Amino acid sequence: MSFYLKTLHIQNIATIQNQTVDFDNGFTVITGETGAGKSLLLKAMNLLLGVKASSQLIRVDHDFLLVEACFYIHEYSELEDKLNEIGAPCDNRQLYIKRIVYRNGKNQAYINHSTVKVKDLTQIAPFLFSLEGQHAQQELLKQKEALLQYNNYLKNTNLQESYTSLFQEYEKIRLAIDKHKQKEENAKGKQDFLDFQIQEIEATGFTQEEINKIQQEQSRLANADFIKGKLASFTDPRQDKIDLLANLQNQVAQLKDVKTIDSNVSSIDKLLEEALISYEEAVIEIQSYLASLDGDTTRLDVLNERLALLDKLKSKYGDSWQEIETRLHSLKQERESIEAQTTNLEEKEKRYASLEIELTKKAKELHKQRLAKQKEFNEVVTQVLSELGMEKSRFYIAIEETEKLGLYGKDQVSFQIATNAGMPLQPLDKIASGGELSRIMLGLKSVITAKEANKPLLFDEIDTGISGVIAQKLAQKLVVLSQASQVICITHSPQVAALGTQHIHLIKETNAKVSETYMRKLNKNERIEVIAGFLSGKEVTQETRKAASRLLAEHT
Repeated sequence: MSFYLKTLHIQNIATIQNQTVDFDNGFTVITGETGAGKSLLLKAMNLLLGVKASSQLIRVDHDFLLVEACFYIHEYSELEDKLNEIGAPCDNRQLYIKRIVYRNGKNQAYINHSTVKVKDLTQIAPFLFSLEGQHAQQELLKQKEALLQYNNYLKNTNLQESYTSLFQEYEKIRLAIDKHKQKEENAKGKQDFLDFQIQEIEATGFTQEEINKIQQEQSRLANADFIKGKLASFTDPRQDKIDLLANLQNQVAQLKDVKTIDSNVSSIDKLLEEALISYEEAVIEIQSYLASLDGDTTRLDVLNERLALLDKLKSKYGDSWQEIETRLHSLKQERESIEAQTTNLEEKEKRYASLEIELTKKAKELHKQRLAKQKEFNEVVTQVLSELGMEKSRFYIAIEETEKLGLYGKDQVSFQIATNAGMPLQPLDKIASGGELSRIMLGLKSVITAKEANKPLLFDEIDTGISGVIAQKLAQKLVVLSQASQVICITHSPQVAALGTQHIHLIKETNAKVSETYMRKLNKNERIEVIAGFLSGKEVTQETRKAASRLLAEHT
């Protein structure tokens, strides 16, 4: 057997304080009185699968609970690949899993002694073991579960995985497209407003150079009277002041007379001539400048209007033209981002359409594969149900191709059955009783297990509502299953209990203070007592002991 549970250790779960049990790799039966703690065993196993934990499970006066298991693993490449991916590779063919739950809600998980996240346990859960109980029976009534069970039988792993991977991408893109369209609808008003803001800024045509010139010119024209008052003397000197120009001209003439006598004053003469020329040019420039102040009387109004427009922009976009330009750049980037989203949407829609074509093609292939094995599956399951005491039953798997792509193709799959000859086929939930549903589930599991990886199977009271010859047939089918996979069965049936190669019994002892559950491997005599208790229903008698002994002798 390539994979089986070797050891289970439970600590501080309700009435279980500290218990360890070793399992055989064949058929193990687990028994116990009602309330002994069989449900706690299931909860402990679920914790190893990464199921959400409740701190209420923790034993009174303790701060944590712990579940630990060791599996033997051999030639199970898919699980090993997943362990390597998680970063907890298998060593010496042993797989160790531990889960600790603290009263404060904190969780710790370990795989092969490496710390992992609890969600990592859920990634390897499908490889560990199957929990088959009342919940599994109810799941069997659902179309999705029927399809998954049939897929396991077909072993169309490569095609289904390829399809599923593409479908997940397909759904991801669909959600992205829907989200984008919603954002696009919301962004339409945003884009219009961005366009308005960009247009408002750009339409002004401002540059920093122009603004500098406008501000300078506006300041000059606004202070024209003040400037004229300061420069008036250059063009219209008062009579009582010295005429600077005439005086300077006179001084230049006098210096020329001196130069005819002494050439040493030539350099001074040159400086005065240059000063005279510069002064004359300055007066001309001042006259021109003052004349410009008397130019277009509407120019100041034009400049004030431009500056008012600039102030309007500042009130919306920044305290300076530099800040406004930065804001303009930001607005353009935001608009480009919205436009880029439109481009991305087109790319997504193209990929989405391409995936839909590819998925439709693969869904057709899956449908053909399912139809090809439909008759064989119906016959095999019907035969197994006959072996389980449902001789008149007729099993049928209905496969209907729909138009809608789903995670597993376009097919809707459901299990149907006719439990008596001449009766029409109907869905399981319409006619199957609890006992019949248990047998159907076991029948399907026995058919499918031959095609599945040999992971352990844990059955929780699958024999409910079954007794006598039917229970005997169900027990024999469990034995057959255990030849391919490890089978652990919680049972109240003496027929099932008698066929186990290993028998574990749960006992709850209660004193004045606490209750405690023990898990004990039974020897032959102890098994006789437990099975005799099943047979008698009340007090164990010598007759029930003999019957139990005979039942065990038939199968050991």
